[in-house]
Amino acid sequence: MKYLSKFAARVKEFMQDENISVTELAKQLNFNRVTLSGVLNGNRYPSTKLLIAIVCRYECSAHYVLGLTDIPPDRKFTQVKPFEDVFAKCLSENKISQYKLQNDLHLSHALTYNWLYGKSVPSVASLIMLAENFDCSVDYLLGREN
Repeated sequence: MKYLSKFAARVKEFMQDENISVTELAKQLNFNRVTLSGVLNGNRYPSTKLLIAIVCRYECSAHYVLGLTDIPPDRKFTQVKPFEDVFAKCLSENKISQYKLQNDLHLSHALTYNWLYGKSVPSVASLIMLAENFDCSVDYLLGREN
């Protein structure tokens, strides 16, 4: 994921601003310290669950923390909504079928089915790809923007 280093740098910046350690942030987010360390050292990708925990903890934009924009928005975000609801809305608003999305983005039926019926959430890389396809922000896909 090309945004991994930007994500790590931005989270480290947030931590420096608060003068907290990886151990303390991991504890606050209810994540394993080794998992968070791996992400911050560039050894592993952040999960969607970790991304959500970070953006909610720091009340920041997912687009900003992922490095998709360099300008942090100066607004508050709403609570995260169930992905399946937002995904169904995006398909409807864009007048695109699940089948067409699968073909356009080379996704499996099982994957989009699981997203649509709340059985799983997309990876961070898939969220970025979907945001680009639907011409929206990652925050919109997470239900944090209207």
